[in-house]
Amino acid sequence: VAFRLCVLIRTFQGLTVKISKISDSSGVFFEGFTPSITQVGNHTFATAHPDFPDDAPVQATLTVVGMRAEPSTISTTFVQGASSSVSFILRNLGTVPLSNIQLASDQMVIGFAAQSLPSELTAFETAEVTLVVSGSVAVTGTVPVQFVADSGVSTTLTVQVTVAPFIGKLEASQPLVINAVKDIQTFTSIMISNTGLDE
Repeated sequence: VAFRLCVLIRTFQGLTVKISKISDSSGVFFEGFTPSITQVGNHTFATAHPDFPDDAPVQATLTVVGMRAEPSTISTTFVQGASSSVSFILRNLGTVPLSNIQLASDQMVIGFAAQSLPSELTAFETAEVTLVVSGSVAVTGTVPVQFVADSGVSTTLTVQVTVAPFIGKLEASQPLVINAVKDIQTFTSIMISNTGLDE
C-alpha cells in the first residue's frame, strides 16, 4: 500500500528494535542494516501495523558470522634473510562453524606463512596460530594480513615488521702482542675475519 506507515521489527538475542517506516508510491520501503562485531548471531525481521507491533510473525531471518584475530596487532623484528615466528589467536565469534580458513596476502617484500591454521572453527572456538614472517630486504612498515573463511567472513591482523640490515662484525683470530725496539720497525701479521651477517 502506497504511503502507509508500518513498523519494521528486528530481534536479536531477545532484544527488539522497532523502526517506523513509510512506504513509497509503490508500497515499498527500505532500511539498511550493517551489523557490528558484537552482533554476530541470528536476527529475525518482521513488519507490522503500528497499532499491532507485537502480533507480527517472523518474515525473514539473517545469520551474521564473525571471526577475530586477538590481538589485532603484533610486532616482530629480525635481520634480513632470516625469519621470525609470532603467535596469535583466531576466534569464531558466532555459532556458525567457519571452514577452510586461509591466509590471504599479496605482499612481495615481506613473506607470510601460517602454521597450525585450523581447517575449521566450530561455534565460539579459538585456535592458536603461528605466523612465520620473513624478508630479504631491510624495511620497516605495517602490513595488514587477512584471514578468510569459506563463508566469506574475514579478519585482518596488523603486523608491524622491522627487517634490520646486515651488520658486519670484524674479529681477530688471536690477541695481538708485539715486542718492539725503539727506532726499529717491526712487522707482524694477524687474521681478521667477518663473523657478522654482512658479506
